Amino acid sequence: MPRRTPVQEVLGASLAVAKREVADQALGGATANGNPGERDAVIRVSGQEISIYEALVCSGLDRTNIKKYFDKLLSYGVCDIYFHVTYSYAKELKPLLEYVEHMLKHEVSPGLTYLACEFVGPPDYETSGYIATYRVDHREVAVVFLIVDLTVSWPPVAEATASTIQAACSPEPTTASQQPA
Repeated sequence: MPRRTPVQEVLGASLAVAKREVADQALGGATANGNPGERDAVIRVSGQEISIYEALVCSGLDRTNIKKYFDKLLSYGVCDIYFHVTYSYAKELKPLLEYVEHMLKHEVSPGLTYLACEFVGPPDYETSGYIATYRVDHREVAVVFLIVDLTVSWPPVAEATASTIQAACSPEPTTASQQPA
């Protein structure tokens, strides 16, 4: 049995309260070869798939692999919302974000009609991306495409705040003359 990732554990715990379940490495949909796809995670309600999650790790802009995972995600099952999460070690996120926006708008898979694309989150934080909507036959689907910057440490404001809090919580230094007798 595959080991669950921290994302799957958090999702599973959160969704259990709402009577939803998370299945990891669940087979479904089809690969390019016609075999069942192995999805990273699937969210279900009463056995009905409502969302499919696929993840990719990259160290730079790899257009071919990003597009391959995007196409693969959409072939992994029928639902209303898909999540494509790219965990990035790239030095700069801007080229990734620019390509993803272009891909979502202009490199649309057959069977999809592009409707809209909205930016999500400020580009200077750990996670940002887009929500793209498409028409598939008679229904609309959304793809949430997030890029998680794994190179970011604490933002400067948070570091300064943490230092201030730590200093406030630390005991006052004492000297020999201040120590009780």
